[in-house]
Amino acid sequence: MPAFDDERPPDVPGERREANGVSSHLTAIHLGVIVIAAGVFALTILLGNESYDDAYIAYRYAEHWPDGIGLRWNPEDPPVYGASSLSHCFLLMIGKLIGMYPRTTSIGIQTVSHVLVSVLAFLLAGHLAGCWAGLGAAMLTAISLPNVFQGQGLEMELYTALTLLALWLSIKERHLAAGLAAGLAVVT
Repeated sequence: MPAFDDERPPDVPGERREANGVSSHLTAIHLGVIVIAAGVFALTILLGNESYDDAYIAYRYAEHWPDGIGLRWNPEDPPVYGASSLSHCFLLMIGKLIGMYPRTTSIGIQTVSHVLVSVLAFLLAGHLAGCWAGLGAAMLTAISLPNVFQGQGLEMELYTALTLLALWLSIKERHLAAGLAAGLAVVT
């Protein structure tokens, strides 16, 4: 039986269904996940003062790309015809274009990606094993702060978020969107 099937009777004593068919219990769990994700976001902003990038390559590429120099470590170097994380460099470049430093943009990408991973963990585990499994997966993912703090500046959390998003969209039979998310994951 699907975990989020609105046709099933309430399985929690005292649970009631709202007019739209969503149980009040399920709504409370959704709100809990949102609070957890917001807490991770706040902790990352308040405590996350370190940023890591292997040799700052993505940062350097993002600094030069919008200036028309392309993907280059130094402006006088020959162009690089590939990057290990092209979509991450692209997002860092967008940040520069709107006036943000690459480090700040990178921390923002990391934080938003981590929140998305937590929410997708909730949705995927909830779909497969029920609301409580989803809540547990979301909480375990959300509190894995070493992933947030040690990965800032790198693209791994973005890659994970895009991969999980592709999986979720595929389950929901949104195949074009799933393909786009998977394609972006490949170039992250």
